[in-house]
Amino acid sequence: MQMVHLPRKVCDDIDHICRSILWGDFDDRKNIHVVVWDEICRPKEKRGLGLRKMRDVNDTFMMKNCWSILTQPQKLWVKVVYRMASEADQTETRVPEYWIR
Repeated sequence: MQMVHLPRKVCDDIDHICRSILWGDFDDRKNIHVVVWDEICRPKEKRGLGLRKMRDVNDTFMMKNCWSILTQPQKLWVKVVYRMASEADQTETRVPEYWIR
């Protein structure tokens, strides 16, 4: 997950599974949801449970990877990414577009 930008639908499906587990929605039996999911995803300091939405987690991982590419070009995986990008486009070396979204 850390190296791949997940589509929104996948992130939403993962969040749906997390909500179902937290609220106990199993076997086509729906429980009453007394707290909104956005409130559960708040930090603990703001009276939430500190859970994070999958879109936010995935975006954070992508930003972390972009930062590593820009600041640590000596890392092996960064060299591999540069090599792959330069082979795909012989005119310039660039970061793959899906990492920047």
